[in-house]
Amino acid sequence: MRAHVEKRSKDRYTIVIDKGRNIDGERDRDYIPTEITNKRKAEEEADRILVEYRNGNYIPPSTLTFSDYLDMWLKDYGLPKLSDRSYSFYKEMFRIHTKPRLGAIPLDKLMPLDLQRYYNDLRSEGRKDGKPGGLAESSIFKQHCIIHKALMTAVKWRLIRENPADFVERPKRPDSDVASFYEPEQAIAMLECAKKSTGKYAILAVAVYSGARRAEIIGLRWQDIDWETSTLKVRQTVQYTKDKGVFFKQPKSKNGKRDIKVPDIVIDALRIHLSNQQQFRDVLGDDYIDNDLVFCQDDGKPIFPDTITSWFSKFLSDNKLPKIRFHDLRHTNITIMIANKVPDIEIARRAGHADPATPHRLYGHVYASMKDEAANAIENALQPIAKKPDPEPVQSAKVITFPKRNLA
Repeated sequence: MRAHVEKRSKDRYTIVIDKGRNIDGERDRDYIPTEITNKRKAEEEADRILVEYRNGNYIPPSTLTFSDYLDMWLKDYGLPKLSDRSYSFYKEMFRIHTKPRLGAIPLDKLMPLDLQRYYNDLRSEGRKDGKPGGLAESSIFKQHCIIHKALMTAVKWRLIRENPADFVERPKRPDSDVASFYEPEQAIAMLECAKKSTGKYAILAVAVYSGARRAEIIGLRWQDIDWETSTLKVRQTVQYTKDKGVFFKQPKSKNGKRDIKVPDIVIDALRIHLSNQQQFRDVLGDDYIDNDLVFCQDDGKPIFPDTITSWFSKFLSDNKLPKIRFHDLRHTNITIMIANKVPDIEIARRAGHADPATPHRLYGHVYASMKDEAANAIENALQPIAKKPDPEPVQSAKVITFPKRNLA
């Protein structure tokens, strides 16, 4: 196998890789066009490519634009591997942000500087909701992770030699170790307000006492409630994407499919909620769409997930309660379990965490506040049998005599 260069256009050189003869006895050559105008540099590039040919790791120039590749990646990687929500989010992110700024660049010409400038643009003018300013650093970090994943796949597929996202100044990782939550007294106050001013007491009670996710709560069916053992069985979730609308889906992992025991106060609230729901069933008759859902629209249709989020925000504002997200009721539940020394493995099981170490990562601040309590508990446990140490004897001072030296 040999390589040489030919001037096949007025001011550009083409690299020719001569691979000998094929089985038909004809010359087997690959022609690699370049933008190189200097013959010596073209020959140096030919030598480099020849080495790659011989080592079997040559990657031919790609005709794909970055936009074309992202579409390919979503189809061939995203559809089989990503959840519906992740796929929809990635697709919208590429459409709104990535393709308009980077899509026209050939995939194999995408440089770290292109990505760096892209992130900088997002910081200054990345918003697409009509408001001035850029995206939050956490949003830019998420975009970087997605683009890095997509380009790493391009490396594995041998479309590019290396991942340009490896060489940028990575956006700052968001601080995910601090979760907002209510203290127990605040949670009780919120539930008391819900009793007086809204028909949503049952859903808030389930959120606080079970720690289930929003999608799991609005996917809960009456058949998933064990009235005798006061247990909620998480077996499906309600999701939404722009392409599919509202749909049902099984929990994303085997740990997500779980049973959560709740106090009788929750079961009592659900009994009342069932009675109220039955009134709507009776009024609507055949027009009621029976999905067996515990929490649904008045006609039985599943709740649009963001409806709960917007309603909860307004509920807190109307009752002058501290502002948190609906998801933070889950954090409240887990924080209370940690503070009451529920074993980590049981916390992870109830929460549906695949890794028992997840509570330590997300709620490290709660564990940190318990350090003094742990030390005091050890001291109190050992105090009755501990023997105070005898005082150390006072050491008498010693006089050290140095030999005299004759300095004369």
